[in-house]
Amino acid sequence: MQKLVATTLGLLFAHSAFADDLSLDVSDVLAGETLTVTVSGAAASETIYFTRGFTAGTGACPDILGGDCMSVTPTRLLVTSTADSDGVATASLTVPSAVPDGVTVYFQAVAARGADSAFSDVEMRVTGEVSTTGGPTTTTTGGPTTTGPSGLVVPETVYGTANRDDDDSDGTFDWLDVIADNDQAAFTINPDAAGATRGVAYHRLTLDDASGKTAIWVNGASERLLTPGSSGGSSASECVYDFSDYGSESCDTAWDEFGIDCATLESTYSWDCTGCVCPGDGGSSGGSGGGSGGAEPASSVTLPFSTDAIDLGAEFSDWRVTSALIVEELDASGATLSEQTIRLVSAPLILNHHLQEASFVVATELSGGWAGDNSEFTTPIADALGSSYGGVPGASYGSDVWIQDEFEFATSNAPGIYQDFIIDSIRDRGLDPWAENAVFGPDFGMGVWGSGWASSFDSFGNLEASPPVTVDGVEYPFGRVYWGENGSDGPTVALQSFLEAQEIQAPFNINTSWLAVGHVDEFVSFIPDASSAKGFKMVWSDIDMAYEILDGMSGSTSIPRYGSGHGYSTVAALRGDSALRSYNEDIRDVYLAPIKAVLFEKLGLTEADVINIPGMFEEAYGPYGAALVPGMANLVVVDLPGEPSRIFTADPFMRSSASASTATDPFATAFVDAMPAEHEVIFVDDWNDYHLLLGEVHCGTNVIRNQPNAWWADEAALSLLGE
Repeated sequence: MQKLVATTLGLLFAHSAFADDLSLDVSDVLAGETLTVTVSGAAASETIYFTRGFTAGTGACPDILGGDCMSVTPTRLLVTSTADSDGVATASLTVPSAVPDGVTVYFQAVAARGADSAFSDVEMRVTGEVSTTGGPTTTTTGGPTTTGPSGLVVPETVYGTANRDDDDSDGTFDWLDVIADNDQAAFTINPDAAGATRGVAYHRLTLDDASGKTAIWVNGASERLLTPGSSGGSSASECVYDFSDYGSESCDTAWDEFGIDCATLESTYSWDCTGCVCPGDGGSSGGSGGGSGGAEPASSVTLPFSTDAIDLGAEFSDWRVTSALIVEELDASGATLSEQTIRLVSAPLILNHHLQEASFVVATELSGGWAGDNSEFTTPIADALGSSYGGVPGASYGSDVWIQDEFEFATSNAPGIYQDFIIDSIRDRGLDPWAENAVFGPDFGMGVWGSGWASSFDSFGNLEASPPVTVDGVEYPFGRVYWGENGSDGPTVALQSFLEAQEIQAPFNINTSWLAVGHVDEFVSFIPDASSAKGFKMVWSDIDMAYEILDGMSGSTSIPRYGSGHGYSTVAALRGDSALRSYNEDIRDVYLAPIKAVLFEKLGLTEADVINIPGMFEEAYGPYGAALVPGMANLVVVDLPGEPSRIFTADPFMRSSASASTATDPFATAFVDAMPAEHEVIFVDDWNDYHLLLGEVHCGTNVIRNQPNAWWADEAALSLLGE
């Protein structure tokens, strides 16, 4: 199957363009100030597309380039401009004030001429710094260097990320599999120019890594350092995943205890044997995630002294790994003359939130037959977003429309490295193969935490991240992760433990035991608000507001959608149901009020940070609730570069005619009036294929978002990580 992102998203690529046709100039990138981009060498009156990314490498390959690709990734369109009669195109835009210093950004311009498209060279800038003109750099230490007493210069800290994408498109993770890999954190050791006169005969590099999850590539493929016990090299097992809950601790222990080899465990039982020795498979080491390449590994290498720089690449198989590289100068007898230590740190995995810029939106499309036709849902989204929307063919994925529940998008970045990531839930319904088929590939990693039987709490409508917040003086610059649970029943423990171990988003839980589906997105969300001191508002389903609107409506108003779907044909019948009103009051007092108090405590919020919108619930299964009025808090924010911010939400249909304008619907107008002026509100008809099946707009969509913020350059983030 052709990958979705290869044709519509542009994150998996065929080849890169050679860039020498246009001349690009980029001004300094300073937060809150004007960024100016200028191209010369274009044809008069042609359109120039200015793009940016966080890594220099093969980028998006849109059809207008005739098979060529951009050379910055992930490719994001900044702005367009028309060349004047001299072939010069200039554009300016304001750098968001929230952009931190120290972020490396790569720029490229293109004149789209099909197969004859003209490209500029790639220009690199570092936010907050004076621009450089030498092109991209490969030094990605992300921190200062240290010069020892001997004159040997090494970086203090090297930041990298888990190498869990598939740059060579072989269907496996890149850890130890790809020698020339853009997910290696490149850094350099500069020897002492006077070393020979001091008697330095050798440099010895020793990897100190108790986790076994770090590799150091030395001078390309010539040497590779791994500690004893690390995956991909030695005879000791370092399985990444623990399957104790499913009969044996790991793939290797399953061979010892039951005689089941890794190939069988992966193909039959859906285990992941990454990092394992796999003795039953001939000791292939690493399961589907393993690999080879380069020389046989060792934990130390000794190099003859040279004044030439030593080029290194740090690679990690996991997130939140801390290890060290010890660099020694040795004399001819092997005695140590000097020693310095480089800290090696891998990134956390960071879940996306609604304040981040969107780059692409997906939804399952049903084209008729027994599964129905959901074009009333997808068409308004597709029409509004154009090429930034992609439909997933429902016929290929079991007509599974709940794409939010199956996947959660995240990012895993380090200096000079940008990796989108998709977490695949253990829900494993029709959409399950989509991540492998359409997303997993170059610069797009994938992972699953947990296995076995899944409850509704394992679906990712129940896993969200707040915007950045400050709580009791503690800053969370990437927000906080939260999920719903019922006492001890919540998302799989493996995923909870992993997210808690990332620390940077400090997860917490709220009580969703009262809901039939049990998801946090059923009653609360967050939207950008430029007028707010915090930059956002919490959107909250307010039962009192709903009844206030109903009580102000004419009782004779017919509401035909509710007649067929919920048994209420008029407003009078709906508001006159005393049992329903009592049920909603109980939900408000017993559940929603305490949940709001938890959110206020965990996110440092007050009522001033809340936008109330009308919401009502009904009993769906026994006492367990679901939205009676389509849940408008179950929304999605799409803020594409250079376009108005859009909020897609469910049409409440609290009016006599479904075809009538939402301007005649008091519930819809209450929602629009409550939204900040910066947003365009688009109501979506999700009634038949989502609402009546206990889901809404957020449940049926998913969004890939850009992460512009550099955790390694953020003091608050580093503090959360213990750095």
